[in-house]
Order: sequence, then C-alpha cells, then structure tokens
Amino acid sequence: GSRRDMARAASTRRRPLGEVSVQQRAVETAPSKRTAAGVSVAAAESRAAKVRSLTEELEAQVESRCAKLMEVAEDAVVALRAEYRVQLMKLPKKVRSMPLAEFRKEFGESIDAAMLSDIDRRIAAATAAGSGQQASGSGKKRKADASADSECEPADKVPCTPSAQGAKGAAPGTVSRMPRQGEELV
Repeated sequence: GSRRDMARAASTRRRPLGEVSVQQRAVETAPSKRTAAGVSVAAAESRAAKVRSLTEELEAQVESRCAKLMEVAEDAVVALRAEYRVQLMKLPKKVRSMPLAEFRKEFGESIDAAMLSDIDRRIAAATAAGSGQQASGSGKKRKADASADSECEPADKVPCTPSAQGAKGAAPGTVSRMPRQGEELV
C-alpha cells in the first residue's frame, strides 16, 4: 500500500520484455563501478591536494608581498615625517608657535602665504638696516683686521710632520718639504 510500492509496480509494468531492471544492472556492474569510483576518488583527492598546495603557495606569496608593502609603507611614513620636520623648521618661529585657528585666520590654508609673508618681512628688515650703510669702492678688504689675525695661524708658519730622521719614538713623516723663504716649521 505505500506509494513506493505503487511506483515500483508502475515501473515494472512499463518495462519492455528485453530490458533489465535498474537493480539487476547495478548488481552486474557493481565491481567495475567500484573500480571506476575508486579511480575517480583518487583523482579527486589528487586534484584536492593540488588545489591545497597551490592555495598554500599563493598564501605564502601574498604574505610575502604584504610584508614588502608594509616595509615600503613604513619607510614612506618615516620619510614623510622627516620631510614634515624639515618643512616645519623652514617656517618662521612665530608661525610655528601660532595656534592653528590663528594661522587659518591670518593665512588661510596655505603655508606658502606664511612663507611669503615672512620673506617680505625679512626683505623689509634688511633694506631698512642696509639703508644707513655706504658701500665700499671695490667691495674687497685690502688689509685683514687684527681680530682676523688672532683667529688663524700666521701664513708664515707651516705645520710639519716629524721626519724619519727625527727624534726617537716620533712618527715617521709622510710628507717632507723644505720650508719656503720666510716660513718656519711648527
């Protein structure tokens, strides 16, 4: 009485005389199907192993590239911070110490405007300070000041390295020359 029994009965009625039932065919071909299924299972496992190995290789490559990109990004951050410090040092001290709201009010969003205003201020200060001085005729000093002489060694004294014939324990000389007329060795 169940529906399965009725479906089986209907399928057996429709079958032509020379045809074998599905169950009989399964029993007859079972050993060969198992072999074919075994081969297909092995092939599927082989494909799955290949896919796994390719996936692992791809993951390793992705990790390597990500690590390289992170290094490049960190280097870029360091370079940007260094450039920021350099550019910040170029700003006038007054502008550096200025609160951001005051900076925006005075210069807008442009650092260039702040730099130009500082340059204009410096030019005005230099022209105001320079207007009281007169330029010399040649622009070249003929005689050195006494203060300049005290800072440098006199030109008639030449430093000398000890020679090989010098005192015992002295380092051998690397350059030997005779003092010129008017020079003395120091």
